[in-house]
Amino acid sequence: MLNLLLKLFKKKKKKHQQLSESVKQTDQQDTSAKVEQVEQQVRDWEELLMRVKAHPFSQFKIINDQLLTSIYKALKDIDRKLEKLVLLDEIYRILTKGKEEIKLTVRDKQTLRLLSQCGMMTAEEVAKKMNISRSTASLRLNKLFLMGLLDKKVENKKVFFFIKDQDKVNKLLGDRGKRAKRQKTTQKTEDKNQSQ
Repeated sequence: MLNLLLKLFKKKKKKHQQLSESVKQTDQQDTSAKVEQVEQQVRDWEELLMRVKAHPFSQFKIINDQLLTSIYKALKDIDRKLEKLVLLDEIYRILTKGKEEIKLTVRDKQTLRLLSQCGMMTAEEVAKKMNISRSTASLRLNKLFLMGLLDKKVENKKVFFFIKDQDKVNKLLGDRGKRAKRQKTTQKTEDKNQSQ
């Protein structure tokens, strides 16, 4: 009986070994099949990636990304340079303040000469003397005021304009301005003589 039992155990052990070997083989086959399946998937993805990279739109996107990056860098550089230029312009403006060349039209010069001769005048008086409209005279006088050549004074709801810096105006007008100043002085002298 013992022999019988040993034979039975041997048979069972053999079957168990065979079964275990078949399970191992199956596991190995499943594992190798899974590995092959994953490797195939990776190869498929790589192929798909290559097709996408080779597609013209992908090439444009890559090129566009590179272009946009370089353009962005260039614009940042330009922006920094513009900030420096603005700063330099502001420094230049501060340094040359007061040295700016004032450009006057013929009518501006005529208005300045008139005010040099007559002294304080309203826009209405300037308009009558120069044969222009009051609004045109007012615009011209305010322009000269903003340029720093005239000053204004309000009396009884009337705005009077007068030369702010006669020397500066004389330089702008040249000899004629000096002549106008001389004429003004001689006219005042004549007026005084007539009143006496």
